[in-house]
Amino acid sequence: MFASRVSGAANTLKISLQVLASSGDLAAKLTAETRLVIIDLGQSGLDLPGIVADVRTKVPAARIVAFGSHVNEAALSAAHSAGCDDVMPNSQFDRKYVELLKMWGVTP
Repeated sequence: MFASRVSGAANTLKISLQVLASSGDLAAKLTAETRLVIIDLGQSGLDLPGIVADVRTKVPAARIVAFGSHVNEAALSAAHSAGCDDVMPNSQFDRKYVELLKMWGVTP
């Protein structure tokens, strides 16, 4: 649900965006131009510490934003512990994703 809305907003804003089906693709897709990484905590099998480490190693200045269900406090806490820059419930992400894209997105 969020992927299509974020993709649509990025397209409207003419911001380059890649949506990855798995975190295994992430390291290969990170470039020096990567400025924002958004993590949906609702995805199963996420290796949050590994994802954050990959991003910090390849593009240390990139902003890492994680979002998930407000009732899944363990996932939100794990994202904080893993070192994500911003961690928010779905409702907050829904209000802020356009702002995040404008602030951190990369135009082609």
